[in-house]
Amino acid sequence: MFVDNKYTKWYYNIVANALARTTVGYKEKHHIIPKSLGGADDMSNLVVLTAREHFICHWLLVKCTSGNAKEKMIYALNGMRRSSKNHERYETKITAKVYETVRKESARLRSEAMKGRTPWNKGKVCPEISLANKGRPNPNKGKPSKNKGKTAWNKGLTGVQVYLNKGKQGHPAWNKGMTSPKKGTTLSEETKAKMRKPRGKQELVTCPHCAKTGGVSNMTRWHFNNCKQLNTLS
Repeated sequence: MFVDNKYTKWYYNIVANALARTTVGYKEKHHIIPKSLGGADDMSNLVVLTAREHFICHWLLVKCTSGNAKEKMIYALNGMRRSSKNHERYETKITAKVYETVRKESARLRSEAMKGRTPWNKGKVCPEISLANKGRPNPNKGKPSKNKGKTAWNKGLTGVQVYLNKGKQGHPAWNKGMTSPKKGTTLSEETKAKMRKPRGKQELVTCPHCAKTGGVSNMTRWHFNNCKQLNTLS
């Protein structure tokens, strides 16, 4: 039933040691030949293990089997991670590599088992839904639409937001004393001179800490006293 490899030997060694001793403290019963593989549910096929041994045995069973039996053992191993008030499961961490290997193997076996099969519900309607809706009248059948004959409120309009705000004035408190910049705005001669001044290339400066060169605006922001190199050195 089991593959002849080192994992099978390890498995039977754990079982043999457990049969030759009296387990003290928390313990769990284990089917030596798993029930899903045809094992009997009697004392000759049962062994008392610690929670740790029970978990390891199910881990080894995945490596002791092949084909459909291996898929069943993978499912059983996954069940060993479930806890309840009556089971103090051994909390061994399954590494990402082991998890990936088990998942890939399980997917491969399931794919092979399903290959060539026709889905049971192919071309069928779910019987529960069909039965529930059988003879049930459609509540909206024959009723006119609620919006039939109505004209959409925004039909033919463009700039909806402008239309909605047309004729409305803002609250007098927030813009009190303000004048439109296009009407009656007086600019100082200094501001006018700055606006007339052509914009040329920025002055290039070099950071003394990292020796990087760039425009004065960005360099002042990101270098000099704010340079990462300076913070690293300090």
